[in-house]
Amino acid sequence: MRLRRRTRDESGEALAAIIGEADLPVFPGTVTEALDRLGDPEAGLDDVTAVIEHDPGLTVHLLRTVNAAAFAPRTRIGSVGQACRMLGKNQLESILISFAVRHALPTSPAPGFESTRFWATAAERAGLAAALADVIDPVRRSESFTAALLQDMAIPLLVHRRPDYGVVLEAWQNGDADLARLERDEFGWDHAEVAGLMSGSWDFPDYLVGAVSDHHDLGADHDNLLAARLVGGLREVDDDGVGDAAVRARITATTGLVDDRLDEVFDTGRLNAASMSSLLSGA
Repeated sequence: MRLRRRTRDESGEALAAIIGEADLPVFPGTVTEALDRLGDPEAGLDDVTAVIEHDPGLTVHLLRTVNAAAFAPRTRIGSVGQACRMLGKNQLESILISFAVRHALPTSPAPGFESTRFWATAAERAGLAAALADVIDPVRRSESFTAALLQDMAIPLLVHRRPDYGVVLEAWQNGDADLARLERDEFGWDHAEVAGLMSGSWDFPDYLVGAVSDHHDLGADHDNLLAARLVGGLREVDDDGVGDAAVRARITATTGLVDDRLDEVFDTGRLNAASMSSLLSGA
């Protein structure tokens, strides 16, 4: 049975108890306005296009993103209007949310955290989730990509708001224990739960709140975003392929994909990740 989703205020109160009373970072104004237009049943894509076109930085990001290998357009997209029409509301919402989160979260180094490394790994998870979704859940490819990209988004906030969190993060990076288990043992909560609270406070779509808050739970439903949950074992630090092997085994056990077909998914995932990594690192 699915639990009732917290209201935005409830999420904010629960989050404040973990990270302190300081406000959650806010989204860029243009992104907030564009997301509001996307959620307005009386607004069309032309209205969203008009908002995005007034922000040169967001315009460049959208065009670079939509022309990346992860989205694989047949012909190069040269305008915001073209991009919005090609993507449709769901994929456009995913890109805007990803852009907003990336620019809202802290980027300065902290114990256990280095921004470029963190987002490179997020891109790897997202690229693999998209490639896997192409095989097992193609209708939800965009949602799977975004959920995998953002499933660890609480970590940059936690490591900057809680000095004690970096100790746990470094212990995970230097060992082979499960991060969520270490967090629950030390704090009574884990980064997936905190990501869910952040999603609720930012008023994300229900599918994304569920997908990030339960990304360690393969039994969860959450609109069947299985591809995103299956890639959650990819680690942020080099572990001599242990993380890859664990994820491959999990995918095989859950989906039956093996050998050449699984290799193809991983190869495509790496291409997807490479095309997105510079965008996420701020390059």
